[in-house]
Amino acid sequence: MITIDRVTITQIIGCLMQNPDLLSETDKYRLEMEDFRRLSDKYIFSAIYNLYINGAGNIHTIDIMNSLKDNSSAYDLIEKENGIAFLQDSESNANLANFNYYYNKLKKINLVIDLQKAGHDTSSIYCEDLLDKDRIKINDAFERMTTTDIINHFKKEITIYEEKYSSSSIVEESYACEGLEELLKELKESPEIGATLQGEIFNTVVRGGRKGKMYLRSAGTSVGKTRNMVADAANIAYPIRYSTLEHKWIVTNPSPEKTLYIMTEQDTEEIKTMLLSFLTGISEEVFLYGSFTDNEMPRIKTAIQIMETYKDNMLFARIPDPCASVIKNLFRKYNLQYGVENFFYDYIFSSPAMLNEYRDLALREDVALRLLSTTLKNLAVELNAFVETSTQISNEEKDDGSFKDYHNIRGSVTILSLYISLLFK
Repeated sequence: MITIDRVTITQIIGCLMQNPDLLSETDKYRLEMEDFRRLSDKYIFSAIYNLYINGAGNIHTIDIMNSLKDNSSAYDLIEKENGIAFLQDSESNANLANFNYYYNKLKKINLVIDLQKAGHDTSSIYCEDLLDKDRIKINDAFERMTTTDIINHFKKEITIYEEKYSSSSIVEESYACEGLEELLKELKESPEIGATLQGEIFNTVVRGGRKGKMYLRSAGTSVGKTRNMVADAANIAYPIRYSTLEHKWIVTNPSPEKTLYIMTEQDTEEIKTMLLSFLTGISEEVFLYGSFTDNEMPRIKTAIQIMETYKDNMLFARIPDPCASVIKNLFRKYNLQYGVENFFYDYIFSSPAMLNEYRDLALREDVALRLLSTTLKNLAVELNAFVETSTQISNEEKDDGSFKDYHNIRGSVTILSLYISLLFK
């Protein structure tokens, strides 16, 4: 069975000691204890991780050994395996510039090991038979492969059988008149409407935030895309808000639901003040400038109490540099683990991670944006969830008072071929 050489482990551990912030770059690197096969290496990685999350900015051998003193079995094992010398060598010999190479090598070999344990024949991508005449050729090709290449290689093997035994294109034939009475009965009992959104006209047009649907709002800079989205999210997550017309707290949603708000450009504090403004009916500027009065404090405290009572209904996630794979994992995680069925993704834009994700396909920017928006739409269907997002109107056109249409969508006209777009002047 293929094994991980000690040089790779030395470089990984040493780079993490020199720059533990690498552990926070989860969009590029995702290391776990299972990535290390030796028990002593697992202990060392665990110590580095714990030191980092507790604030360590630069980690030395003495720091790791001190952190392991309370775990006698770990401490004794590392001493027995001459672990102090290993840590010192790692610290002094690691080259941060090569971390990406050794990280990918570690992940690639671990993938092959897991495939072998699962019973897959990996000899076609990595040859361990010293007598095999194609060994050098196969292993040279393996050096150039990525983990994605390896996974796709085995997917192709399955595809052969999929094409033979499974039909991916199913034709369903029927008459238009079939099942009409059953359909009417279902709609009578369960109308196809979703959670109430902001704006009576908009809410009527789209019939609320319906599960399995994605809504896309498009608007120019600083016209309130984010605030509208935060208001929609709050309207779904919280049952009560203060009415400035009736001067009392009113029930606006008797059946609140769990919601995940995903930020790309904003931070959590910005969204929190918007939520407080929505619930209290107090201008957001009052919160930003800290100018709320004693008379307003009871209302603010009530809003905070509502947010605390329904804290599981409004969850936050922030992705400064988003891409499709990270978004898919995030949506699925919150749907499966927390039962979230309402997702608000604040902004579709061309991020470095997204462009890098599609780099090998050599796609135009507008096509990449289309794929990202399609990812969101597919997640809505897959998870039977409501998804709301937004995009930017181009500022290149002159504001001549004419009605704005799909030509004004920045970066991708094709996004609108699938989705609803509300355009604002």
